[in-house]
Amino acid sequence: MENANINLSIIIPTYNNGKLVAKAIQSASTYGGTDLEILVVDDGSTDGSTNELQNIDPRVQVIHKENGGVSSARNLGLQKAQGEYVLFLDADDQLTPEWGQQMEHLKGQDLILFNYQTSKGEIRNINRQCLLSGDELEEYRCTMISNPTKNLTVWGKFLRRQVIEEHGLHFDENLSFAEDGDFMVAFMLEIQSLQLVPASFYRYL
Repeated sequence: MENANINLSIIIPTYNNGKLVAKAIQSASTYGGTDLEILVVDDGSTDGSTNELQNIDPRVQVIHKENGGVSSARNLGLQKAQGEYVLFLDADDQLTPEWGQQMEHLKGQDLILFNYQTSKGEIRNINRQCLLSGDELEEYRCTMISNPTKNLTVWGKFLRRQVIEEHGLHFDENLSFAEDGDFMVAFMLEIQSLQLVPASFYRYL
């Protein structure tokens, strides 16, 4: 039975990421709400890096599987997720200490987009806050799909899980390159609303 109290599922695929995955979890744990679950999908790690992760935060669940690649790990995370929304966090990335403040934007939109940070500073793709639908959404969708490298990474976005489930969306486990873009194009074609937020909470490391 699904937990109706879970608003967001953070999915972290990991394979032999050592202490980095613990830091990723610690960055997510700065949000204190009980409407969060952190799903760590261990894709057959052999370095013992996931043995103690559940001790970091009681909201952490470690899911073990045989090694099959990041797409299969993300797919398993989607199968286990209970949140209304999902957020993909790579094991070698982190969220900012204030990331939980952005949870207030989860109000029924299909997709919420943000800026993000790198070692060189903030990457600002979004300069205004607004909700897009209809013709505005179609125009923005075309802009995003025309530049997939810039816009269609899967991490650092809030995706409504209902859209994924209703349309049977999943990561192509046969792809070894651009699996993010493949999934996001399929997702973008199904959404009816998109929220732009000119803030950043994701650190791409």
